[in-house]
Amino acid sequence: SSIYEDSNTAGRENLKNWGKISDEILLWTYSTTFSHYMYPVDTYNFYGKDAYEFFAANNVKLIYNQSQVTQNGTCTAWHNLKAYLDSKLEWDGTRNAQYYTDKYINAMFGKAAPEMKKIYESVRLRIGIVKTMYNGTTLLSGVTDLDDKNFWPYLTVKSWLDMYDKAYAALDEYKLSDPKAYEVYKAHVDAEFLSPAYIMLNLYSGDLSATESAQLKDRFRAAVK
Repeated sequence: SSIYEDSNTAGRENLKNWGKISDEILLWTYSTTFSHYMYPVDTYNFYGKDAYEFFAANNVKLIYNQSQVTQNGTCTAWHNLKAYLDSKLEWDGTRNAQYYTDKYINAMFGKAAPEMKKIYESVRLRIGIVKTMYNGTTLLSGVTDLDDKNFWPYLTVKSWLDMYDKAYAALDEYKLSDPKAYEVYKAHVDAEFLSPAYIMLNLYSGDLSATESAQLKDRFRAAVK
């Protein structure tokens, strides 16, 4: 939530007090759920202009926002975008997060960018709902359980997979005109596709036909490779 939400009052006061006794604070924060790397988690409303200006005003000179760092390859569930926004907003908290979000999506996905932006906005909406539904202290806790069908309705996940089909189709024109660009953009789409494909297979494998399940598993394996 916003750094100015009541739930963050204790954290604000703690940081203020540290800032009173030191001119140089190192802030170590988190923006993922370490037990559920394949799921999106809403920390976007915290890591923004309000938070970074508050940090700077209270002597924070360095920040390490720990996220997903143990993969051999890349992140999924839009955690790569989080890392990009961190690199821009931690350096200058007054920068416009939406501007850099659009810049990232356009650069990473080429002709598929419009569809990927729709997917991202839909995911943001859903993870905001998940945040309001979760009754734990924090979504970033080590005991957080995101493997819950109530959080990720079948029709929502299915709609994301359908949108990915459109995103892949939008890249087809690169196949002949610029094969190298096609491979780059497709790899970026593949990385994000892994999250909803995993959620579908993890939560709804029993609701898929044998053919549907086999096809989605094949696509998942191919994207991972």
